This record gives sequence, C-alpha cells and structure tokens, in this order.
Amino acid sequence: MLTGNNDMKPPIPKRPRRMAMSPESAPLASGSSSFIPDDIIFFQILVLLPVKSLVRFQTVCKSWRTTLTSISFVRWHLELSKRTRSTMVLVPRKYQEDRRKACSRLLSIFSFQPGESKCAELIFRKEFHPYGIPVFSIPLHCDGLILIPCIMGKIFICNLATREFVELPPGSPSVLFEHRVAFGFDPWSGTYKVARHFIRSYRDTLQIDGEGGTTREYSSGHEILTFGGDSKEEAWVWKATVDPPYPIKARTPICLPGVFFWSALKSMAHGKVII
Repeated sequence: MLTGNNDMKPPIPKRPRRMAMSPESAPLASGSSSFIPDDIIFFQILVLLPVKSLVRFQTVCKSWRTTLTSISFVRWHLELSKRTRSTMVLVPRKYQEDRRKACSRLLSIFSFQPGESKCAELIFRKEFHPYGIPVFSIPLHCDGLILIPCIMGKIFICNLATREFVELPPGSPSVLFEHRVAFGFDPWSGTYKVARHFIRSYRDTLQIDGEGGTTREYSSGHEILTFGGDSKEEAWVWKATVDPPYPIKARTPICLPGVFFWSALKSMAHGKVII
C-alpha cells in the first residue's frame, strides 16, 4: 500500500531568513555600534557546534532557547551535519529461540563512523519495564530520532543527541499486542509522521474448498500522528486514514521522504504478499 504522494521531488532546504535582533543579544558596551547580528551568531557560528554544546547554550536566555529549538535551526543544523560527517546507528537485536520469550526489555544503541573508527561506540542502554520490545520489531530511525514500538500498543521516540525519551499518546485499541508502525519525515509539510496499523477485530471462518481448517479474517485500521511542525493544534494527535484493504505483515516498512511502503497479505490462507 502507498501512503503519501511521491510524484513531486521534495523541496531543497533553504537557509533561514535573517532574524530580528533580540534585546539579550544587544551590545554590552554602551555607545558602541559594533555587534554581531543574530543570524550570524545562530546560523553561521552556533549551528556548527555539536548538539551537546547547543543544549548548554539553551540556558543563556529565553530567546536563545526559542531559536535553538526552532524548526528552522534544527533542520539547518541537521543539513550541515549530513554534509560534514556520516554516522551509522546500530541497534542489534537478540534472537530468542524460545517462543515464550518473544520480547526483550533491554535496548542497546551504538554509533559508528565509517572510515574514522574500527568499532562501534555504545551510546546508551535502556530497559523497557514492564513493556517489552517484540523480537521481530525493528526500531526505526529518521534524522537522529529512534522510534521504538513496544507491546501493549506503547510507542516511544528517542532523541539520540539529547538522550530524551517521549512516549506517544495511545492510539486506537487493537485486539493484538503487536502493531505495525512506520516513521519518516514529510518534506512538503516539514513535519514527522508516525503511521500505525492496528486490528479492530478478527474472526475464524471454516474453509469449504476441500482443504479443511480455518482461515482468519481481519478488520484493520490505519492512523497517522504528526509532530515537529509549527502548528500545535494538529500535533501529537492520531488521525484516522482510509482503512487498508488487506492486513499488514510483521515486516519493517520502507520509509522514504513523504511515502511509506507496507507489506500486506492479500490472502491469509495462501500467504500472498503485496506492496
């Protein structure tokens, strides 16, 4: 299934416009007319610093915190980071042969810079109690954010730079503990999208084609949550979309700018897979 519009090319990020000077950045020496404009301070100097340093600068004053956490600054900082260095994020999973241990509660995240280091560096470890992470569920990555789907419908987002964890609001009820989740950035709206597939109900039907046995029919739904944009009213709220025509398989979706690709089962009895 296809969600989004991939007919148009995503817009190229532009450098933010010149900012108005804030009182906090006014020159300290009275009678002097020389000062550094805010757009140079933020978008030519501070934007080159690592995230850890930027977090400390947020305590300078309220206007600095507002600018350093704005969408325009964050996107420009991310764009420059992609040009200067390449970092891989590794999230190893441990396979459990015992089906009774179908989830793990410990998550480890590593970073690796090709060409600069020979081994991966542990960023952090976190335990998810009492919620576990299904062994076949792979955390999704986008722009330094990690989305972690857990059982019982819980979804967490981690900012790798600040080590902050945010739990998303609960979505529509699902009769299954596991759910299918997609995560990506929409360049046309400048927001992040989390798509979720859930099962409302199911029923088992006896097959009459001579093979015997039963087949399971599902009633499934699909919803999207948006965050990271300028609008606060529509953010962090699940909104229903058109129901998927077929149940979605437990496979990691392909997430591209503005579009998600799901793997679905056209026939639960014969296992025909479609995209």
